[in-house]
Amino acid sequence: MEWKEALGIISVSQFGKYLPGNVGQHVGRVVLANEKEVPIITTLQTLFIESAILAIAGISISILGFFSYSFQSFYDSRIIIVQLTLLALAALFLPKLFFFLVNRFAKGRLLKFMGGVQLRIPKFFTLVIVSILYIVTFFNIGIVLDLVAKVVFEYSDSNVFLLTTAFAWSWILGYLTPGAPAGLGVREAIIVASLASRFEPGIAIGLSVILRFITTIGDGAVFLVASYCRKKSSRVK
Repeated sequence: MEWKEALGIISVSQFGKYLPGNVGQHVGRVVLANEKEVPIITTLQTLFIESAILAIAGISISILGFFSYSFQSFYDSRIIIVQLTLLALAALFLPKLFFFLVNRFAKGRLLKFMGGVQLRIPKFFTLVIVSILYIVTFFNIGIVLDLVAKVVFEYSDSNVFLLTTAFAWSWILGYLTPGAPAGLGVREAIIVASLASRFEPGIAIGLSVILRFITTIGDGAVFLVASYCRKKSSRVK
């Protein structure tokens, strides 16, 4: 599959995260990729690896942030650090263990039904590059929040890493919360609580609301453009 086709599939399916259940984006990607004759098992293992790398990247940033800042809104940062560390280790080792068990004990009807392709971990270099890209993405959100704080709320100090930390672990909890569309409500609550030690309540709430607005509008715009390109491409064929 060419990267343009993969980009189109992700751009369209990603908007499904706003549906109740917080799994619409995954279902959509499997369905759209299957239309391009990509085996279901290939798409599923891509989603599994992607989620694990995203979790590890976000948790790594969060742990560094909890070491660097005092989050007074939380009863004990040390406990949260331990919990995040355990979650990161689970995200690191579970894919390999799961793939081993499936390849070892489900070679029959399961793999045949899913396309006859064995599960495998990507190359180390690929994992490193993808991890770096995800970390950069988290920091991009931190930079955006810092710009919003300065331009909209006229906040003079720069807190890029603090804002990146707040977003990173609010995203993780929102992503893992079942039933919350795109982490709606969960992410905002965590961001407001995380920023309470540095920002006034009004600014913290404003940043969380504006970030939700920006990301929703961005996802919607990407969805519309990708859907138009997809429809135009099908007409040409």
